[in-house]
Amino acid sequence: MIKNDNNLSFKKYNNSIIMEKKYICEWCNKGYKHPSGLSRHKKKCKGSKEDLKDYINIEIKKICEEEFIRKTFETIRENEILKIEIDRMKEYNEDVVLPGIEAFKRSSADKISELMEEISRLKAKIKAYET
Repeated sequence: MIKNDNNLSFKKYNNSIIMEKKYICEWCNKGYKHPSGLSRHKKKCKGSKEDLKDYINIEIKKICEEEFIRKTFETIRENEILKIEIDRMKEYNEDVVLPGIEAFKRSSADKISELMEEISRLKAKIKAYET
């Protein structure tokens, strides 16, 4: 194989030199000596449109699958964080809120009893005052 400064390759075949086709269509594998020939061919290449559609569809599926997997793992991570937060809130409710409610109920019951006694005393005073 012989190469020159213009980035072209030549093969020796039966003592004659044949220029190799350096620019290849990625869809149908036709070769061209010059990039302009390949460019012109790509505009008309029948295989390229269907192959391109298939390629695009495959790439879209890959991207969608990757995004679905990423979102799934993100959701799982968020759910784990929420589970931890729910457990923390349960502990807080059991340790702080519920005892506070019970203490409030007891103190309220005591206050209500005291108020009922005071009302009874006031009623007795009113009755004594009226007589």
